[in-house]
Amino acid sequence: MNKPALTVHEWQDQLSRLRECSDQVEAEHNAQILLAEILLRIRSSDNSIKGFIEVYSEMASKKQAYDKRWFPSSDEKTAADTAVGRFKERQQILNNEHLLPLSTSLSSFEGAFATTSICDTSNGILIIETIKEFTKLIQDLRDYTEKHSDRIVDEHIKEVEMLKGRMTSLKEDLENIEFKAHEQQEEAHKQAEEETRRKAEEAIRQAKSSYSLRGSEIPFNSIETFPLPEETSSNPTNSSTSSSNINSNGIYSMKTKDLIDAEFEMSSSQ
Repeated sequence: MNKPALTVHEWQDQLSRLRECSDQVEAEHNAQILLAEILLRIRSSDNSIKGFIEVYSEMASKKQAYDKRWFPSSDEKTAADTAVGRFKERQQILNNEHLLPLSTSLSSFEGAFATTSICDTSNGILIIETIKEFTKLIQDLRDYTEKHSDRIVDEHIKEVEMLKGRMTSLKEDLENIEFKAHEQQEEAHKQAEEETRRKAEEAIRQAKSSYSLRGSEIPFNSIETFPLPEETSSNPTNSSTSSSNINSNGIYSMKTKDLIDAEFEMSSSQ
């Protein structure tokens, strides 16, 4: 019986390369899911911010009308007080239910995204910078409206609307980045699949050249196979890569040991 030319360490090295390829694809997929979740939060906050500006403008109008009167009527005072009350209620809802959670999510995403290989790419850097700016604008909006909630003039409304406009622009930037990332990810999956199969076939060729085909077996019990990533059904947006697409390309579902077994069975039967 011929002795194996590949040691256990060399087999581990072969599988380590396959693991790195699989891990890279998984990291890109997870980053895509994170980005989609962030965009979902941004979109859900969009209408709330729009409604907040409407209430903000209404309060400004009522208060200005009240303040200009030397002797305002009780109805005007009631209208102004009601507008202020609506504004403060909407402000609390916007801050607590939308802006604060969104800011937290953006920070969490930034931290998670920085651990992936994509963060060093041009798209990755652009995403991080966009999210940093978005987070700052959210804080600016919260601070500005709280600071100017007592006495509001047209300039304050314009400032808030400008902040909202910049946030909308950033949202569109993120959506464009997400679309490009989706296309690039599909290409990365294809390349990773080809690379994974190439490495597996190369390992098989090396093993077949080092073993007699008469009853010799590769010591699989000495090989630590790497775990397959868990399938995910998360698909927050239409542009996100679904788990079914990931699985269908074979990256996550391919088992290296099974592939090698099949090759040896075919060779032994010849």
